Amino acid sequence: MPDQLDGGQGTALMAISLILDGAEIDQVLHGQDGPVLRHLIRQGDMIIPEARRNIHRVTDRETRLEDTIVKRFSQTPQGPVMTIVAGGRSVGVDYAFWYHEGNDQDGDRIYPKKPGGVLAWVTSGDRPTDAEGWKEARASGRAVIVKSVAAFKGNPFLRDAMVTVLAIDVV
Repeated sequence: MPDQLDGGQGTALMAISLILDGAEIDQVLHGQDGPVLRHLIRQGDMIIPEARRNIHRVTDRETRLEDTIVKRFSQTPQGPVMTIVAGGRSVGVDYAFWYHEGNDQDGDRIYPKKPGGVLAWVTSGDRPTDAEGWKEARASGRAVIVKSVAAFKGNPFLRDAMVTVLAIDVV
């Protein structure tokens, strides 16, 4: 209902009060179809292509990692959260963390845990589970077996994409 307020010196002001509905505000801020979540989705849609481009700053061979970059949503007491993830054992790319963060300690090399052991991985297909599988992988050229590898400084493709797209500094 409109109110008549005293505007001083005998003038009357017309006033309408707008009362904010707490539940409505909560829906806008925390709702799954509210503008805050839609804004997060738009930002994620800009960050992911930039992250995919950033992967190739180091090598053109990481298309498997590139294909695993996705958005995940969750709800917290503070509101909706969008997380951009890459890799994971379930998608066959369990090295994403090390590719992003690196493992370099001033030009170190990485050696097997056991003295005299080897580091082994396959370039495609499933990892062999027994000696016969490794023999087949070696014969087909899919297996790489070495005594050590150079450490890797990392390629922070996700962090850099966020900084570029959102124009922010990350500590």
